[in-house]
Amino acid sequence: MLTALHNYIDTHPQRSRALLFLLICVLAFGLFIPFLGFYWDDWPTIFYTYNQRGAQLVTHFSYDRPFSVWGYWLIGRLGTAPLTWHLAALLVRWGCVLALAWALKPLWPRNPGTILLVGLLFAIYPGYYLQPSAVIFSSHWLAYLFFFISLGAMGRAAAHAKRFWVYTSIGLAAAAVHMFTLEYFVGLEAVRPLFLWFLFSRSEAGQARLKRTLQQWAPYLLLFFLWGIWRLFLLELPAEPYPLVMVSALRADPLGSALLLTGTGLQDLAYILIATWQETLTSFLLAVTSFNMLVLGSAAAAFTLLWWLLARFARAERDAPISDERRMVGEGLALGVLALVAGLTPIWLIGESIAQGDYNLRYILVALFGAALVVVSLLTLLVRSFKARILIVCLLVTLALGSHWRASADYRQDWEAQRQFYWQLVWRAPAFETNTALVSFDRVTKYLGDPMTGNALNVLYPTAEEAPAVGLWNFELNRTTTVRRIENNELLTNDYRGLAFSTQSPQDLVFYTQQPDACLWLLAPSDVNNAFLPLENRALLAHSNTANILAEQEVEGKPPTHIFGAEPAHDWCYYFQKADLARQLGDWPQLLDLMAAAQQQGLSSDQGFEWLPLLEAYAASAAWPQALETSQRIHELDARNDSLLCAAWEGMLQGAPGPQAQAAFVGVNAFAGCSAQ
Repeated sequence: MLTALHNYIDTHPQRSRALLFLLICVLAFGLFIPFLGFYWDDWPTIFYTYNQRGAQLVTHFSYDRPFSVWGYWLIGRLGTAPLTWHLAALLVRWGCVLALAWALKPLWPRNPGTILLVGLLFAIYPGYYLQPSAVIFSSHWLAYLFFFISLGAMGRAAAHAKRFWVYTSIGLAAAAVHMFTLEYFVGLEAVRPLFLWFLFSRSEAGQARLKRTLQQWAPYLLLFFLWGIWRLFLLELPAEPYPLVMVSALRADPLGSALLLTGTGLQDLAYILIATWQETLTSFLLAVTSFNMLVLGSAAAAFTLLWWLLARFARAERDAPISDERRMVGEGLALGVLALVAGLTPIWLIGESIAQGDYNLRYILVALFGAALVVVSLLTLLVRSFKARILIVCLLVTLALGSHWRASADYRQDWEAQRQFYWQLVWRAPAFETNTALVSFDRVTKYLGDPMTGNALNVLYPTAEEAPAVGLWNFELNRTTTVRRIENNELLTNDYRGLAFSTQSPQDLVFYTQQPDACLWLLAPSDVNNAFLPLENRALLAHSNTANILAEQEVEGKPPTHIFGAEPAHDWCYYFQKADLARQLGDWPQLLDLMAAAQQQGLSSDQGFEWLPLLEAYAASAAWPQALETSQRIHELDARNDSLLCAAWEGMLQGAPGPQAQAAFVGVNAFAGCSAQ
């Protein structure tokens, strides 16, 4: 088998390289695909696609990139399952790697090994860890793909005079697609004249070389100017999403702003070329020192496999005629540095910086091309042996694989947290009254918050409202305007890129919170005494109206499992949510049956709040000894539960309590100190 594989690599080198690129992409991004879902800006596209609101999908993206919708629409024809979008994102990324290698071939036709190394680093370069956001960044990767197609077609038009117009037509069409889809990669257009200059150095000199370069570049330059006129002067947007703040700053203070831009640029370049690898190495060393055998074993296996495969390509590179390695290094460095600086300049001009971290790391996507060229060129300059370069690239790829695995594991954990939220919410609230606002104390998870939570909820609960309205939305109390509106008894409204929502009265609110190591809590006004909630917003719970929760689903069937996954196993949180719903409905026998079933399975909770439904059920059933026992358990879990206990007993003893109820309360008062509160 190994012999057959060796022969295949030797006889089909181009196909083998393409498969190697695919293997690396699968290792880096494909292993976690079955466990990933949707995050942040993925949700609007999924909402509009799932609910067949094509016109609103177009409207959504018309707010900043009106022509970017085609990619989302096209992939959306395949469905709305996470698996579909993640596989599509993986294949498009692989296509970008292939297109990059194809684009560089006219420039270095006799150095396929070097192109292979550039492609490998481009495929897995660390720093850009947003591959799991498969929906929103699919358009970015499609634009990147068309940029490389355009660059490769331009190179072939220059090398093949007989097919000049064919390749030029392809190149211009692809360039138009990438520029008008979104502006991420327009800075890379500066690479074209230098690419052509190097390409013509093989056959032309002096003025002839300059003339041919300008002639070949002219139509692309004209297209760039047309795009610039459209984007800056003709395109009318509701508000400019990416104002060129540094252009205004340069006019007001040329020297100071130029120094600031230079500092930002150097900081970002250092982060891309140095800090990303330092962080990757540090993470790997932490895995070594903690003896994380899964990471170490996977890294060792990946390194061995990659080294074994690349060793087969070393012979092809050694046997191939090498024109002038020094010239190749110079060209690679020049193109790489230009791609980095020119590609990132638009980002710097809008006042953004990669080194700011978090979501700004998405801009590293633009830098992958230039960074891969720079790293491989420096490696070629410093290391003479191609086999030694392969060894170093294997190490770099292995380190980068570890970083992408850790990022994917983080997204996997976030998706599982999201799924727990969605299913617990459905268990507790099978349906909501139309025009209900869900109010949370904070974002749902690390990778899901407003306004995207509202889109996700309208997939979970298909809205009966007609476009552009929705009947359910999410608001977070970490937003000052939300708090002010609730305090002033104003209607909560939303208009997110043409998607409209409004409550009908100030009472159409349902508050919830997700505490660490706890179930989802849907809150009532009586929970104002909950010491586990932020004190500054606790009083707002007076506005929570759990009557907006409906017992029966208005839409048949459970949440779409192809999106949210199969219903989780019925753990404690399932029984708690169903019991809390039964408490709301006053169905005490059903509540007692649910809690008995949970305890029979050995399920329990360390959260006193989650035992309150059982306490109230015992009180409603006049089972006061059991109510006292449950109160004792709640108190022993955490002394902060005493305020909840006392408030619950105050409500349960309203009216004319009998002697058993009073005796039980005396017992509760002894350890909870209710009389003193």
